[in-house]
Amino acid sequence: MAKKQKIRLQRIEEAVQSDIDQLVQLLKEKPAGAEYIHRVRVHIKRLRAWLRLQRVKIDEFYWKDMDTYLRDHALSLGQVRDKQITSEKLQKFATRTTSADEVTAINRVLRNCKDLEATATIDWGGLKQGLLADLSMYREYYICVHSIKELRTDLKRQYKRTRNSARNAYAETARFEDLHRLRKDVKTLNYQVGFLNKGFNNRAKPVKKKLAMLGELLGHVHDIDVIQHYINQIPARQLYKAQRACMARILERELQQLLLESRALYDSTFCDPAKDFISFIK
Repeated sequence: MAKKQKIRLQRIEEAVQSDIDQLVQLLKEKPAGAEYIHRVRVHIKRLRAWLRLQRVKIDEFYWKDMDTYLRDHALSLGQVRDKQITSEKLQKFATRTTSADEVTAINRVLRNCKDLEATATIDWGGLKQGLLADLSMYREYYICVHSIKELRTDLKRQYKRTRNSARNAYAETARFEDLHRLRKDVKTLNYQVGFLNKGFNNRAKPVKKKLAMLGELLGHVHDIDVIQHYINQIPARQLYKAQRACMARILERELQQLLLESRALYDSTFCDPAKDFISFIK
């Protein structure tokens, strides 16, 4: 193996190790609010994304095992994060409307959100203990990279997977499930590019920035789905029919704007064939 290639692989492995180190350090800190939860979740998602770059090189049983462990940790945090984000998003919606009826409807939903946030709890002791054990195993078995060629092949696969997801997500018959799948694929691709970029002198920095922005927009789409799901659970006596209709208009307006912006950004980010997208890995 050429010396330059060894150095690049070493930098990439060090980037993954660094992510584990940061997460371990974070878990030693006292949990403090929504930002803490967000940071832990992002680290877990990055490590799951790296796992997918290693998928063909790891026995399927062990790959699925570790992916399931990390997924379950992130899921427990995600459920709490969804409850927290509902209030935050609704408050932002209220600042963007001049309609008294819309403000009234939003405030009505916000009053119900207090009960939702009250149920948002995490068993930090159990989560930290389990996650630290999984990270120790991850560090030992799931980081080593053998060749640049393997990384190119795996990244190319994820790029194509993301484009396939987008075809469904931006179709006229698209459902939230399709947009959710695209969001996950975009974020996975973004985190993978982030790791590989460390070994190639930040050549992919411009495209990584676009991927991050696209992932954020699609994340806002997911938030709308979460809010709608919550509204559907509010009893009729606590949210009148007219107020539900008002909230439906607000969410649809927000959704259409997000779809417009995300589609434009997607088109500019995924305009190249896969071989050109991965060309920064040489």
